[in-house]
Amino acid sequence: MILTLLLIFSLLFDGSYHLLEWKCKQLIAKGGNHSQWVKLNNLKEQLRPWKGFMLFLDPLLIMAIAQNWMDANYPWPVWAIGGLIGIVCSYNSLLRYVPRFYRARFVKSTNPDHNAKWLLSCVRNSLGHAIQSDYPRTHAFFRLAGRLFVCNTIGHRWTNWEAVKYGDFGNSRKCKLCLVNETKQHGESRYCETHSRTWRKIVNPNSVFRRVYIKPDN
Repeated sequence: MILTLLLIFSLLFDGSYHLLEWKCKQLIAKGGNHSQWVKLNNLKEQLRPWKGFMLFLDPLLIMAIAQNWMDANYPWPVWAIGGLIGIVCSYNSLLRYVPRFYRARFVKSTNPDHNAKWLLSCVRNSLGHAIQSDYPRTHAFFRLAGRLFVCNTIGHRWTNWEAVKYGDFGNSRKCKLCLVNETKQHGESRYCETHSRTWRKIVNPNSVFRRVYIKPDN
């Protein structure tokens, strides 16, 4: 009974979220009330982190309910397949990059300057931006995991030093893996986390679990 209620709640949540997306698009297309669009869009942004989790949960709940009704005991490969289906449902917006990778790798471009390596790097960068934009928590998880298991053991993979544009703010470099940014000015180094949508100053570039943030006025 509890599993059935959870499944109903999850399906209602999915339907409500898609209805909210449709309503926001309709307001933009028809030039509706801006304040109403802002209100609905803020609600959508608050619910979006739960969207992927609910989509991942749906096939597992369906399998658990079917197992109870049939008095069966599914082996672990069946649950693994259910988890894989849940992952595909959760990250379905990224599936559009599969044909793009195929075309970049196997379909020759009409422009001779666009070789396969260049096209693959473009698709890879677009995929990274899409993950950071549509799945910010997943993006932050993998960046912090890379900092924990790679950067803290082997070391950061820094880019070359570059002068900070638009003013005399010293030189800057960034770790290619965990995206921590280091700025050096007058011999003093400052660090910022850039794996999320906002830059936040930190004390220790290797900190993962116990991150100490600097106040904005510092």
